[in-house]
Amino acid sequence: MIANQTEFMFLNVSVRGVHLLVCVCYKAPDIGSIREFEKSLLDLMTGFKHVIVMGDFNTNLLDLSSVNRSNFVSMFNCCNMSILPMQATHHTATAETWLDVAAVGDASLVAHHGQLSVPGISKHDLIFCAYRLHPPKPKQEFITYRNYRYLDMNSLLLDAASIPWYEVVLTANVDEMIEKLNTFLLVLYDTHAPLVTRRVNKKPAPWFGPEIREMQKVRDSVFRRAKRSKSAADWAEYKRLRNKTQQEIRNAKIEIVKHESPFEQIDIEMKNEPSHSSTAIHQIKREKQEDGFVELQLTTNNIKQEPITSEEATTTTQVY
Repeated sequence: MIANQTEFMFLNVSVRGVHLLVCVCYKAPDIGSIREFEKSLLDLMTGFKHVIVMGDFNTNLLDLSSVNRSNFVSMFNCCNMSILPMQATHHTATAETWLDVAAVGDASLVAHHGQLSVPGISKHDLIFCAYRLHPPKPKQEFITYRNYRYLDMNSLLLDAASIPWYEVVLTANVDEMIEKLNTFLLVLYDTHAPLVTRRVNKKPAPWFGPEIREMQKVRDSVFRRAKRSKSAADWAEYKRLRNKTQQEIRNAKIEIVKHESPFEQIDIEMKNEPSHSSTAIHQIKREKQEDGFVELQLTTNNIKQEPITSEEATTTTQVY
């Protein structure tokens, strides 16, 4: 975001379910106030347990008598954040100043931090911070259902015929009738469709609905028929259904992405269909422009508390 020439950007990062708010900021030397940045930081950090702010604020923290330094340090103190100690990060022929800052919400989780000289790139040092995260172990989900896979109808009919159903009619009252009928039915169910418990390894995709599932069944059925018949007409029909099914899947994904935040749009597409991510994102951006938005901006109004998920998440996150 750009406001009064102060440039800053917030990222909502998730490492195996643990959310981390990362902010980078640049304040031009002639800008005295960064109230807009402070307001945005306060608005967003309330939803996060872990916060990291890094950037060039053009405020010399080595000048202990400076009013700007005092106000700058007070701002982070009010946000309950700690500025990580460093040496001078900006080097010129006449001055050594500490302009580049790294601040965190919980200094006890900082594994290590520091600065690296990069004279081939800039007069500024490269600052870095390694931050410890402790993601909770994922909870295993289990579901219990009846397994009809090995159901033998002939055996089921024989067992059903051997049950004394007349006892239900001879029962004295309705409650006992219902109880006896349930008992007979449960005996059949438990014998021919027993209860099984399985661990859920992967949740279904949000766009994979019953319509797409039915289209896949029809497609696969035509494919099996084409393999048997070797008919050119059957193969043509299979290719048509295959292409139609693929297009419906793409359309369903885009519909889901359109209703998510900018972070989720990129994440969903990159994780599930990398080859189509660029097309989908450009299409979303064009639709936003047609609705009156000039560009897709990351502001405090459209940053939601959902993650940008890293597939290769580690317990220690390094921010440069």
